Amino acid sequence: MAFRRWHRHIEFALCLAALLAGLAGLAAGRFADAHIELDIFNHFIPQLVIGSGACLLAMAMPRAKLATALVAMLIGVTGIGLWPHFASRHGPPATDATAGERIVRVMSFNTRYESSQWRPVADEVLRHDPDIVALLEIGRSKLPALKALEAAYPHRAACLEEEYCEIVVLSKFPFVSSGTATHWSQPPLVRVEYGPDLGEVIVTAVHTMRPPLFAHQLQQMRGLGGVVAEAGGAHIVLGDFNATPSSFMLQTFVERSGLELASGVPTWPATVGLPQIAIDHVFVSPDLRVAGPPRIGSAAGSDHYPVITEIAISAPRLTGPATTRRGSARR
Repeated sequence: MAFRRWHRHIEFALCLAALLAGLAGLAAGRFADAHIELDIFNHFIPQLVIGSGACLLAMAMPRAKLATALVAMLIGVTGIGLWPHFASRHGPPATDATAGERIVRVMSFNTRYESSQWRPVADEVLRHDPDIVALLEIGRSKLPALKALEAAYPHRAACLEEEYCEIVVLSKFPFVSSGTATHWSQPPLVRVEYGPDLGEVIVTAVHTMRPPLFAHQLQQMRGLGGVVAEAGGAHIVLGDFNATPSSFMLQTFVERSGLELASGVPTWPATVGLPQIAIDHVFVSPDLRVAGPPRIGSAAGSDHYPVITEIAISAPRLTGPATTRRGSARR
């Protein structure tokens, strides 16, 4: 009896310690504006909430406190990972275009530089049939994928010859200009600008730094936000931001750019099939309309899932591909 009582006290103490650690992490993230390193806690707010709730539940149990906490955490984390798969398969279809609109499907996919599986990448793009796709971490081993996609996507802009900028933008629509940037004040990016047939929208594909280079990443977020705001007009920014919607990093970009988040589903890590954090995003300017729910595709050998959504663009001169996109590719 004494041993059981002692064991329950130990379990209670461990659950209490874990609860306090979770609450401390949630509180620490609130000070990321003063100490950007603390922003790491903001990336894992759902997990911290689940962990804290699991510990609180376990402390109320008469016995098996640690087992209760672990099972509750496992259920919660598994739920986070299953949700984007369920939403992608059973979410509502894209809405129809209104008068003077064109529905454009966009896709962002970090293909993982270390992966040499180019055929699954090409097949995944063709399966979802986006109008504009940003492919990140395209190394030499995946160059055949670009050749395989050439017929479907005759228009291409890339920065593959520049250091630290393995980004390709493929498009069904012709664009009037394109450019790249790789300097440290903003993330590596490829930018394309369309003509009146696509509402003169600017599409920018980016890949920011990741933790633990917090200071440089924040500098890139500020720089990118400033570039987008200065350019003005209709804008779509998509890519791997290595930051979640609840992070100070991403909030800084939103405030500086004036754009709105059009995604938010967990996309990483894809290695075990249960993505936990949303770091691949699509942003749009307020004059564009999000016409379809964000969803993920298949990993195709990457540690990221691609993110796909539909954007309604005001385009008074409508030519080329159809203006209405019905439904979407489902896994």
